[in-house]
Amino acid sequence: MKYSKNRFPFKGLKISFGILILLFFCTSSFSQTGYALYFSSTIPQSATLNPAKLQNKGKYMSLPILSSVSFRVFSSGFSYNDFISKDPTQNDSLYINKAVLRQMGANNTIFAEFQKPLFEYGWGSEIHSFQVSLGFNGYTMGNFSKNLATLLLEGNQSFLNKTVNFDREKIEVNAYGTLSLGYSRQFSKSFSAGARIKTLFGLTNVHTKAMEFSMMTDDEIYTTNIFSKIEIQTANTGNMLRNKGLAIDAGFVYQFSKRGLELSASVTDLGFIRWKDNVSSYSGNSKGKVFEFKGITGLAAQSFEEIGDSLTNQFELKTIKDKPYTSYLPVKYLVALSYSPHQKGKAGFIYQYNYGYSFSTIVYSLPMNDWLSLSASNTMYISRFVNLGVGFEANFKKVQYFGAVENVHSFWLHKTQSLNIMLGVNFKLSSKKKLSGKPN
Repeated sequence: MKYSKNRFPFKGLKISFGILILLFFCTSSFSQTGYALYFSSTIPQSATLNPAKLQNKGKYMSLPILSSVSFRVFSSGFSYNDFISKDPTQNDSLYINKAVLRQMGANNTIFAEFQKPLFEYGWGSEIHSFQVSLGFNGYTMGNFSKNLATLLLEGNQSFLNKTVNFDREKIEVNAYGTLSLGYSRQFSKSFSAGARIKTLFGLTNVHTKAMEFSMMTDDEIYTTNIFSKIEIQTANTGNMLRNKGLAIDAGFVYQFSKRGLELSASVTDLGFIRWKDNVSSYSGNSKGKVFEFKGITGLAAQSFEEIGDSLTNQFELKTIKDKPYTSYLPVKYLVALSYSPHQKGKAGFIYQYNYGYSFSTIVYSLPMNDWLSLSASNTMYISRFVNLGVGFEANFKKVQYFGAVENVHSFWLHKTQSLNIMLGVNFKLSSKKKLSGKPN
């Protein structure tokens, strides 16, 4: 290990900070993962959320570019229009709307997640189903308090003569490759279970192990004494094979009766990555240093440079090089219930918990003919109750197309906070029932 003294690693965090700022602009454009297609029995990628749904009675393959892709962004309390407004005096200018503070809770979250399979191959029989896949995953997540947002937007003036604590602040950036093997077994006509083991190869990581501080502003001399504890771990690898990890997904599907009542549940992304290549850790404490910041005045680059300068002037951190550390993936939990009163359609309810928030989705799918099936969904979270989605699957002799868009009204209404797009093509190497024909 190597030790050194260094300023606050603002340049090293510029990418992650920039991504978090970008999320404010993107929250009107993208969020959740393929819920509209979860209950499909013909699309292998429906098993992404539950490996027990790997029921491939045949063979399929997805190739680069044509394989499925999913990208989502979510903010817990505000959207683009809450945060950014047009300058009434200059039509071509934008400014930060401080009224966004009224839309925030005491604690807030913004995150982006990207999933891109590079290759998938699946095969199976009446009892056993297998899947091998290679791909890239990544996410950026920021937890921040309303107090921190107030400090950034309004400066010290909002905290005169009172002590304010900041202890929920967190930044997490993670990008990694995955090599996975999935397996499911049909134990009986009513019960199946599956698991997926994933070997992880870390690409880059920023992890705030500790970011706590308190401040008190004097109303006479208008300066602030700040007390802080900072510990940040980073890795920017040139050799992803040195940063290895392991994760597991597990789930089950149970059919209560021949009438089509079905219960399923899963746990996914239960795992970690051990970072060893090009690793740096920054730690330090600040006791009673004077701090003054007037807030962000606009979207110009110098406004954000002010933040960097203020941070740089405040924190002198000890840098430790080449000390390995472990980061953990955010675990996702899912429970779903569906009902098929007849072969003409299926209605379902999905509950998922991830990133500290709950999402509930109602889905209805309807086969239109022997080769086309459509689905509609509505996802509810926090105080947002209308987030409409649509999906489709089209089965031809050797090719299967599928797609889902959730929060479809985000394309023209900028008041939304999330939307998901999922598209893909599978090449069928077998024409057996589960990879072609009308969905169940």
